[in-house]
This record gives sequence, C-alpha cells and structure tokens, in this order.
Amino acid sequence: NSSFLTNYGGFGFGMQLNLAETSAVRFGFDLERSSRPQRVTKETSIIGGTEVVDFDVNDGYNYFFFELGADFLMRMSQNAVSPYYGAGVFFDWDRDTWSIDDDISVEDREFNYREWDTNINLGVRGILGAEWRIHKYFSFFAEYTLRLYLMEYYSYKYSDTITDTATDSTQKYVEEQ
Repeated sequence: NSSFLTNYGGFGFGMQLNLAETSAVRFGFDLERSSRPQRVTKETSIIGGTEVVDFDVNDGYNYFFFELGADFLMRMSQNAVSPYYGAGVFFDWDRDTWSIDDDISVEDREFNYREWDTNINLGVRGILGAEWRIHKYFSFFAEYTLRLYLMEYYSYKYSDTITDTATDSTQKYVEEQ
C-alpha cells in the first residue's frame, strides 16, 4: 500500500522514575514522519487545431524527526492532578528530502532533482505542565517547553541531473553547504 504511514503526526514514549512524592526524572524519545509522493498531471488541449500536451510535475517529499530527552521534574502538589515544572536536556535530528524524476515533460530529456537538508540540535529546556496520575505507575500529561539551543548543525545538498536520452549525454550540478 503506497499510502502506508505517509503522514504520521508523531509518537513519543517516556519512562519516569519518581525520586520522591513531588520529584522525578524522565527519559523519553519522539518520532515523527511525513511523506508525499511525486505527482504528475497531464493536460491535453486543442489550440488552433493543434493538440497541445502540458505536464505539471510536483515534487515528492519525505520528512523524518527523532528526539531524545532527559528531564528533572517537580510536582507542585501530591494530588492526583497537579501542575509541575522542570528542566532538561535534549538531542534531536531531522531530515527533509524533496525529489523529482521527470522523463515525460520534454521529449528526449530526463530530469532528476534531489534536495536534502539535515538538522542536528543539542540543547536545554524549561518545562511547565500538568499531570493526571491515574495510577501509581501511569499518568497523562500536557506541557509546554521553552528551548535554548546550545549546539546547532545544518547541512544542505542539492543535485540536479539532466540526461539527453537521444545522445545519452548527462549534465550534473551538485551544491553542498
């Protein structure tokens, strides 16, 4: 099935070790994925008695995100529902990819386009949230985080290839940052 997990809003998992009634250490990870396949649309029309064929080629897209984190949390009360605050560290990585493979819009020409960017970050965060502890070992929570990036890495790569299929000659352009 080509639509399997094309848009996956995210998944997170965490484990929390309660140090005392109001303090805890939490470790967790988050995953996110999104994709869109390349789309080609063909439109045929008659202009002045001549058939005109037009192709619209839209790029394909893939996105993947991964994050690891560790936090120290302080609950503001011992009630089942309690606000909390905390601080932590995080590491995240994400990659975006765009691509086009076009061998139909221009006769005897094949176009291949790729673009990638990668981000790697390390930082600290402040946390403010609310937790509903429904069991000693299980709870639901919602929180806001404020992030400060200590290390950021970004890379970019672009590749464009044009092949003349009649002469079998190829031109390639690559750019990296």
